[in-house]
Amino acid sequence: WVSCERGETLIVPPNAFHGFANRSGASARLLSTANLLHQAFFDEAARPALATDPLPASPPDMAELQRALALAPKYNMFFAPPPASEPSPAPNDLSAD
Repeated sequence: WVSCERGETLIVPPNAFHGFANRSGASARLLSTANLLHQAFFDEAARPALATDPLPASPPDMAELQRALALAPKYNMFFAPPPASEPSPAPNDLSAD
């Protein structure tokens, strides 16, 4: 993990495994840019969020997660499982790939 402070920028090289977790207990935002292929994956895999939607209080719906994982190879996206030695993020952590 690489820790970043408010306002810092982190550039991830192409095809590098990466993720986002907020373990601070304070609100956090992630701004991520993607190439056209990744954007097409997000367009097909995601459901639109509403401004009134709360942050997830529990793990994602497994059926939605399985559907997104099944679409990933179509868009040259690959997801690595978390390392066995590292605890999974708590339900309040924000994670993205």
